[in-house]
Amino acid sequence: MEPGNPIELKQQLHAIMNLAWIAIVGFHLLEERTLADPTWDFPMQTRYHTEPFGIRPMLDALRQPQDSELHQFHSRNLFVQLARATLPDAFEAVESYCNKHDIRAFEDQPWYGFLEALRDAFTHSGKFGPYGKIKKQRVLGSVWRGKQFFESMIDHEIPMSFFDFEDLIRLINDIGEFVDQLPLTY
Repeated sequence: MEPGNPIELKQQLHAIMNLAWIAIVGFHLLEERTLADPTWDFPMQTRYHTEPFGIRPMLDALRQPQDSELHQFHSRNLFVQLARATLPDAFEAVESYCNKHDIRAFEDQPWYGFLEALRDAFTHSGKFGPYGKIKKQRVLGSVWRGKQFFESMIDHEIPMSFFDFEDLIRLINDIGEFVDQLPLTY
């Protein structure tokens, strides 16, 4: 749904932020529960399945040390899915609104290229780049909270050591702060 005014745009960003928080908190609660009870499983039953099914393989992975390959795989998988479900929607809602109202301030943000690179990465392969010459300059010159993409990162996955759950929440908050500055009417 394309927002018609800044209030609708803020509501849309609020819903995106809620999705991010629910996923992050849910994942951490799942981790805590699996560590507290090594035998716990979460049998799920839906109206489409006559027999409950468990998520035991993922729970067993979460019981591994956090630095284990299996645990990191599940953390990274959740992060990529969450970023894929939130960043493109946030970016596209604000970009669409600003384009409709001829507001160039979004593209003028010093972090616009950084956000655009993340949106592209999480929408497609999960890898940074490649880009055409003009977009590449914009992306490589963009800085967000001291973080910057470098040419050596092109064609590589964005590591969680560079951009993680906390960064995702902060970036969505920063997008919201930009939207808060938009005039209420045009």
